[in-house]
Amino acid sequence: MVLIFRGIAQLALENPGWKLGGLTATMSSQFAQYSASLLVDGDYENFAHTDAIPSPETWMRVYLRRVVKITLINVYNRWDCCRYRMIGLSVLIKMGDEIVRRCGEIVEEREVYSYKCAGKGDVVELWKDTWKVDSINA
Repeated sequence: MVLIFRGIAQLALENPGWKLGGLTATMSSQFAQYSASLLVDGDYENFAHTDAIPSPETWMRVYLRRVVKITLINVYNRWDCCRYRMIGLSVLIKMGDEIVRRCGEIVEEREVYSYKCAGKGDVVELWKDTWKVDSINA
């Protein structure tokens, strides 16, 4: 299974037989109309956005409905602006609340981040310790 986050985190599942319908997403906060539901709506022009006010943690989670084997996670940065905001995000595979695998951390501005990361889980999460990232409010 391949998970792809688009924008700051837009999800599409590239696996025959899987559809986006029924997946749910949550995040630590919401800015304007950019809700977590945009992570699983299938529209690559949409993106979810957490609140601009700093908090100790910022996260976005996609719940996969069942435990699946994940082999690759691609994270696509926003195309319109603000690419630096991805710096400091960790990409995680989780089983419920437990971390199964830390796939990597975004350390520079790029269009696409690709993580070959094998693990079984039912949640994929982008997580940032915002107090440790100086550029979050740049």
